Amino acid sequence: GLHSLSRRNRHSFSATWQTVDESRSKSESDADADADADETELQTPDPLSYLHGFDAVPQISILKDQITAACHLQGGDHMLDIGCGTGTHMPAYSQKVGSTGSVNGLDKSRDMIDYCRTNYGALPNTSFTVGDVYAPFLPYKSRSFDIIKEDRVLQHLERPLEALQEMHRVLRPGGRMVACNPDFRSFQINTLPPQYRGDARRPPPHLNCDLGALTQRVLNGVIPTLCAHSGLGLSLPTLMQRVGLDVELQIVAVPLIGRRDLETVVPISYMSRLSWKNGGISEQEMEMWLQRLEWEYDEAAGNPMMGVLNFYICRGIKPNDDDAGTTLSLPPIGTKLPNPSPPRSPKKPVSIRFVTPRDTPDFVNECLSLINTEYCHSDTGITLSSPRLRPTDIHHMVHQHQLMVALCKDTHELLGCVQVLIKDPTTTETTETNSKQGGLPNLTIDGKIGEFT
Repeated sequence: GLHSLSRRNRHSFSATWQTVDESRSKSESDADADADADETELQTPDPLSYLHGFDAVPQISILKDQITAACHLQGGDHMLDIGCGTGTHMPAYSQKVGSTGSVNGLDKSRDMIDYCRTNYGALPNTSFTVGDVYAPFLPYKSRSFDIIKEDRVLQHLERPLEALQEMHRVLRPGGRMVACNPDFRSFQINTLPPQYRGDARRPPPHLNCDLGALTQRVLNGVIPTLCAHSGLGLSLPTLMQRVGLDVELQIVAVPLIGRRDLETVVPISYMSRLSWKNGGISEQEMEMWLQRLEWEYDEAAGNPMMGVLNFYICRGIKPNDDDAGTTLSLPPIGTKLPNPSPPRSPKKPVSIRFVTPRDTPDFVNECLSLINTEYCHSDTGITLSSPRLRPTDIHHMVHQHQLMVALCKDTHELLGCVQVLIKDPTTTETTETNSKQGGLPNLTIDGKIGEFT
């Protein structure tokens, strides 16, 4: 039957990153004692160790190179790296911008900045700062940088739009902003049953389950709480357009082949425990899922576990103003998104009143024309057999004080009409009768049946 996995075994596939407790030099005997004392204790990855393992995965290295290519760094560029983390790419950035440029690393974690200063502080044109990306806390003047890069930071922020607005402030006109975030909702593991992939084995009875359905429940129980915005990647292009950037989008599906790479990038063993803690699955289901994965995939036999996660790389260009010079010609990275429609003009101050018999025939006919034009384009007008109002109908509305209009206060332009029928609370009409008559313009209605048309 199911056996309870020890804490050490639960993390056996995540050897590339330490847990917080392990990073504090706890001895193996202390860890075992803790496991005996509290088998359900949930450890979190040590950020520094996790990032080192993440950057070492071959497919992630390719993704990072694509982010660097999107930045299109040139000699003399001044670059800001938001959430610089371990600073892995600082030497490459420093070399590309040259002695006349600069690279500035910003991170909220002092541990990360201390690590970067220790390992990359000797680079001649590189500096590191502890700072917050929310406005107004970026410690830089407006229009300071030619390129701003952000990698997997915005997904952790409660207010990503505010962060992008502050990044936009310190970006010079014509400058580039490159941001990359995943959409964790896209993460999937290959769970094709053995019989459909040429595997004659069948799972033992205690592991016999619909692996695909159970995997989805595990992921559904953890992904919404994995970070502040687990689906931010998909929203990233719109957010960048919102702050005023011209945006290109490149979607990179990162394949993770083998259990080790999967656990390094998306630590699924750890995530299964989060899903259990969140109530997405039971502890028994968690144990079954982990053991079934161990049984299911045998890399030595040519059957490695495989997963995929989509990353969204967006490059936004800040439009030039009149005196800012020219924009650098950039090689495309993906799909150039159309600029959103210009904002609607401000709402006009209006006056609202009923049309009365004292209004001129021309004004009443204008109301008739407006109603018929809009009405025949509406769903109701398409489905009705008699979709247009007759002059007799409009005159009936006017005399019954059923036609309300909105007029621009400044120009007296006709902006809209609505037919208002007030229901008589003493009516004895049935709901069926009301529904048949309500909204049909060609009926002469003696009773008032309560309808907006």
